[in-house]
Amino acid sequence: MVKVLRLFLCAMSFCPWAAGQALNCNLDGYKPLEGLKAEVRQGVVEIDWRGEEDQQLRAEFTIRDGQPVAHELAASTNGAKWVILGRDLTPEFEVTTGIRRLAHTQAETLRSLHGGVLTPDLIDREKWNAFWDAPLSVPGNPGAGDESIGLPRAPGEIRRAWATYHTGSCQIRTEGARLEVTFPGLEMGIFSGRLQFTVYRGSNLLRQEAIARTEQPSVAYKYLAGLKGLAIEPSTRVVWRDTARAWQEYDFGGASNTDPVGLRARNRLAVVEAGSGSLGFFPPPHKFFFARENEVNLGYVYYRKDNEQSFAVGVWQPDHGEGYNPYGVSDEVWNRRVDESRSEVLNYALYNAPPGTWQRMTVYFYLSADNARATQQGVLAYTHGDIYKSMPGYKVLVSHFHEHFS
Repeated sequence: MVKVLRLFLCAMSFCPWAAGQALNCNLDGYKPLEGLKAEVRQGVVEIDWRGEEDQQLRAEFTIRDGQPVAHELAASTNGAKWVILGRDLTPEFEVTTGIRRLAHTQAETLRSLHGGVLTPDLIDREKWNAFWDAPLSVPGNPGAGDESIGLPRAPGEIRRAWATYHTGSCQIRTEGARLEVTFPGLEMGIFSGRLQFTVYRGSNLLRQEAIARTEQPSVAYKYLAGLKGLAIEPSTRVVWRDTARAWQEYDFGGASNTDPVGLRARNRLAVVEAGSGSLGFFPPPHKFFFARENEVNLGYVYYRKDNEQSFAVGVWQPDHGEGYNPYGVSDEVWNRRVDESRSEVLNYALYNAPPGTWQRMTVYFYLSADNARATQQGVLAYTHGDIYKSMPGYKVLVSHFHEHFS
């Protein structure tokens, strides 16, 4: 009877051990601002901030068994009832690494500039500028355009690791009109560092990122970043526009997924509708796996139905590129484009991670008390609808096109 009463009283008073472990937060760099405030109470960091127009936003974080958790994400309009967008969400990151190599074309140019000598120091410095490199293509195919030095690649060069956390503390810091909550103790294969969430006064954005580094040489990498544990309710769905601008949706009626399901979404944006609110998710608009030869939408946002009760969403990058589908053309053009399509696996950009450099593996979320279409418009306002902004007296120019894509 005493034990039952204790549990009841704890639930009523929101005991710290019910929400998470004891949380030691460093507030030395924190300064409360109007419309941007943080509070630590009973094992939970609560961030309240003013969003766009008349929206108020809330994000709560805690730690459970050394693991940072987004205890709650919520939005409200004009002080109305809070819309809960997610509870008890776990940040997830996966990193895939390969070896960066110098390309033969680079080597020839460097030899001509350095008296025919290609020193190890020169290779080590210039390999980070490789254009024709595909660290995840095993074993590689020099005869088909794979120009990297030191082929063949070995399967053991490719390593994949999910992030784990071992932390009991956090740091809260304000920098201008933004607020950062940082958790140390992130480990992810050959990378180690910290997990950080950032909010911005006057914006509905929540930035989640792994900030990590490695001491290994010649590391090229890609990453997955998201949140898991979102609840599947009768009204829950994922909404996006396809590459033809048509609206699509997934209502979680299918089987569970072992792997992420990549969405070839226009603007690299998808939205979770949760009741009357929504949660947009998308990569950093201008710093996410820049295109090399072909600018094909490979599906950079994902959902994953983990079971009948919960799912995950986030951003990711496939292992290989691909070319344009050559429909309705002559045999000569068809064969040329098929060859190009097959060769795209040999020219697929990854991020560089020189030893000791801090890498930011980022995903953005957009919290809103409105529906998915309003969230889509709110997100696209940050990139001018993904078109170049018109500037009186100026013209937009580009260097070149691979015109057959159109």
